[in-house]
Amino acid sequence: MKKTLIFFFTSLFALSLSFSQIVINEIMYNPYYETTPGDPNTYDTDDDGEFIEFFNAGQSDVDMSNWTMDGITYTFPSGTTIAPGKYLVLARSKERFKADHGTDADLEWGPGSGNGALSNGGEKLEVKDASGNVVDVVEYDDEGDWGAKSSGTPPAAAAASADGLGPSLELKDYELDNSLASSWVIITGKKGTPGAQNGPFRTHAAGTWTGDTAPMINSMDAASTDTAYWQYFGWGPSGGPAAGGDSLGGHYEVNTGAVQDSGFVNVSYSTDVKAQGSGSMKLNVSVHGTEGWGGYSKLQHMHPDTANGFYDWSKYDTVSFQYHMPHDAAPKSIIELRFNVLEYSNVADPTYVPVDGDGGKTLGEFYYSFTVPRLGDATSDWVTVDIPLTEDPNNWDNKNGFNRTGWAGISGNTTFDTDRIKGYTFEFSGNATDRSVSTATVYIDNLTLKGRKTTPFVYFNGKASPADMGSPFGWGDGSASTLEVVSGAGTSTETNALKWTMGGDGWGVTGAGWNINPNHDMSYEWMKDTVQFKYKTAKFSGDNIRLQYEAGSGKLVKEVSITADDAWHTVQVPLKDFVYGDNTTSGFDTTKVKVFQFIAQGKGYAGETMMITEAWTGKPSFDFVSPAVAENVDAIPGTYTNAVVWDDVVGEFGETYSVYASRTAFSTTHSDSLQGADVVAMAIVEGTQEAYHD
Repeated sequence: MKKTLIFFFTSLFALSLSFSQIVINEIMYNPYYETTPGDPNTYDTDDDGEFIEFFNAGQSDVDMSNWTMDGITYTFPSGTTIAPGKYLVLARSKERFKADHGTDADLEWGPGSGNGALSNGGEKLEVKDASGNVVDVVEYDDEGDWGAKSSGTPPAAAAASADGLGPSLELKDYELDNSLASSWVIITGKKGTPGAQNGPFRTHAAGTWTGDTAPMINSMDAASTDTAYWQYFGWGPSGGPAAGGDSLGGHYEVNTGAVQDSGFVNVSYSTDVKAQGSGSMKLNVSVHGTEGWGGYSKLQHMHPDTANGFYDWSKYDTVSFQYHMPHDAAPKSIIELRFNVLEYSNVADPTYVPVDGDGGKTLGEFYYSFTVPRLGDATSDWVTVDIPLTEDPNNWDNKNGFNRTGWAGISGNTTFDTDRIKGYTFEFSGNATDRSVSTATVYIDNLTLKGRKTTPFVYFNGKASPADMGSPFGWGDGSASTLEVVSGAGTSTETNALKWTMGGDGWGVTGAGWNINPNHDMSYEWMKDTVQFKYKTAKFSGDNIRLQYEAGSGKLVKEVSITADDAWHTVQVPLKDFVYGDNTTSGFDTTKVKVFQFIAQGKGYAGETMMITEAWTGKPSFDFVSPAVAENVDAIPGTYTNAVVWDDVVGEFGETYSVYASRTAFSTTHSDSLQGADVVAMAIVEGTQEAYHD
């Protein structure tokens, strides 16, 4: 296992090393026994007491099936795995190991099997994966810093030793270079610590992290404390109303011609009928088929913050609920259950109250789903409805997602922006057109999101870095590394790249990257996603580069080899393969990732350059289309200060506005026209829509 000594500059110089995931962590190569327990004058050695301990320093399970050992002859059996932060003990004899330590070894290479014993004078131990790649190698010795060689015999030996005087060789910490004698120690009076933390030294697993995979939207256990959770249609539930229509207010909506007591959704909650939890929502439904296409009755929930509130479902790929119908619908196969979504990405000045001529604004972009089949026979059990959070005009079955049919709402930007959900409906749509009434009693439970998706995090997208990355930093001995954007230098002439000019190599390392503000919450992504970037360089004199994340008090690192051929190369590294480094062994908080940087290691690279582009995690998508111009820009003069006001651009989110003022008219919208203009305010967040000029 190659390990590289590096030095990293923070507020001081700190020793740091890199390491592999599976580490040879402890070696008992010459065990000592008192043949008469308690009498140190009686002793013997027994090769059957030998063992080798392995430690998983990574963040994921490692399958060691068909891995091999050199030094001793051994092949790990199929199904052998080590969980993150766990140990595996390979003993020469399980029986002898049990007698010595009171616990069971995981595996044995076989007493008297001809597979060999560990050399008492030192040898090379090498573990290889199933493809023959060297994973870790330690060449121990019985002299010098490896543990003082026995001088004399017990109990008169000069000092404790791993060579026939009891203790094992224990790695001080898995992040240390275990090819170096100084990284190992012996603990007097012990026969090692197999299967446990070494001696008084700490070994920390990089850890595992999981995220919420099924957040509940509404458990339906009981009525909401918000009496307006189901929207109150105070203007009358029928959308008119037409002559004879229902003009009384209600917590449901029906078609225009539906009359009182013929179209409704009456809500109650049951603790007796439920899929899980403590209850479910009971809906007594009646649909009045007065229209040429039929009729409908629906419940609708809207976000309580009319002006600014949204539900963000973008981290999930499916919305799901369960329903149960204990009795047949009457008549059968008339009513279709639909779960619909109101999406407000392109709604300015939101309101939930419709007015004549609003063009369906209150429904936003209205996406239907269609539960197949229509309600007919009673269900014997709960039916789970899973709806992918995708949109296609050919979707007529909930199994395929949603459909913005155009029957209701606005066209908007024609994109299903699942981070801009304003509300949802349970709609019961009937296809009877003869003014007949169709009814059903339906229980609804467990409205939830499923299929957590990973969130991509972007460092440089081929055009620029996002605002949360700020300005890049650089460091190095004598001269600091720099990162600068070079237009047209990306993988095509239409894209850009970062030019990394490497700093001085006196410390053996130089780096550049970003302080992330606000910090990235990567707790769910860490075990699932991959970081990637593309690079091109004609010359690189260092050993390699290191990718480094910093969060909390910990730092996770991964070394990457560089090919210097002036061609673009893509690097992809699973985040779970990063391991602790830069003198840290714990404390990495994936909910607060604050730094990402590139670090060159070795010597001779000072002043060399590397182009970097398309650096991100996951699979982001980008909108390179310029936004529309802000409208209704106006200046309001005052005695001591002038106000500038504007309307935010509809359909853009997370945008900022920079405001300039000039005593001469701006001739173009190009940045060249800003020469000589006064800066009124920079990076004003959306929703502010005002700035002041003294």
